[in-house]
Amino acid sequence: MSFLWGATEPIPKDRVIAVTDSDFRLGHLLVKAISTPGHASHHNAYWIEREKAVFAGDIAGVKIGAGPIIPPFPPPEINLELWRASLEKIRALKPASIYITHFGEMKDPPASLDELERRLGNWADWMKQRMREGKSEEEIRPEFQRFAEAELRTGGASEEGVKTYELADPASMSVAGLIRYWRKHHPEEVPA
Repeated sequence: MSFLWGATEPIPKDRVIAVTDSDFRLGHLLVKAISTPGHASHHNAYWIEREKAVFAGDIAGVKIGAGPIIPPFPPPEINLELWRASLEKIRALKPASIYITHFGEMKDPPASLDELERRLGNWADWMKQRMREGKSEEEIRPEFQRFAEAELRTGGASEEGVKTYELADPASMSVAGLIRYWRKHHPEEVPA
């Protein structure tokens, strides 16, 4: 954690506000919390209208350096239908910029969200196909690792970037998350 994000410090309890789908003030800024499930049921995006900026967290993907935008699929709450609906909420705001947790600002929100949504579907379909082939999670893990690394390199990630993506968004977690998604939400499409 410290390699990726630096030291983490606790926030005093009196400074924590629980919000979802509501407005609150952060100093002089009016911030709107928007429920954005799909990656995780408890996630929010934060819209600052004055700046036309969205702090979207993981729902808007992971992007490291010159690499591509990829979806983080850790278990247990991946839900592609909710994820796509959350992306539509963000698109409807017409933001000038989107800030993501891993790492920083995306300056072309429409293109970034389109790239993420394409990969969301492609990676989920890739996983469904392996499951239909009867492969176990143990068999799929190294295949997905190679598949994801090839996409990262094709998308512009350096070798160092590929390693950092693996730290921020481990391929093994995506395998577990997608397998759980298919079995939980669409069991009729994959073998038990």
